[in-house]
Amino acid sequence: MQMTNKWKKIWSDKVYNNENIELSELIELDGFDTGFTGFTEQEWKDMTADAAMRSSLKSGDTILEVGCGGGAFLYCLNAKYDVRVYGLDYSRSLIDVAKKVIPTGYFS
Repeated sequence: MQMTNKWKKIWSDKVYNNENIELSELIELDGFDTGFTGFTEQEWKDMTADAAMRSSLKSGDTILEVGCGGGAFLYCLNAKYDVRVYGLDYSRSLIDVAKKVIPTGYFS
C-alpha cells in the first residue's frame, strides 16, 4: 500500500503550466528523462515511427494509449500520421497537458 501511495503522489504532483510545450518537455513529463530511459527528441520520433511501422499505422486510424501521461507518444503519432488519438492516465495534471498539445484528441 505504501508503494502505491508514493506512485500516486509522484504522478499527481507533476504539473506543467507552460503554454508552448516542446516534445522534449513532454518526454520529461512522461518520466522518460532519466539516465536509464532517457530519450532525445530524435530517438523518441524514431521510436514512435518504428511503432507506427510495426502496427501498419495509416492516416485515419485510431490509437488508444493507456498510461499516456502528457501525450508524448500520441503527440508524435498524431502529428506525423494524422490519426485519432485517445489517452487514459491516472494523473489529471498530465491529462491536462495532453489536451493542450493535442486539442483534437480525447483524454481522460
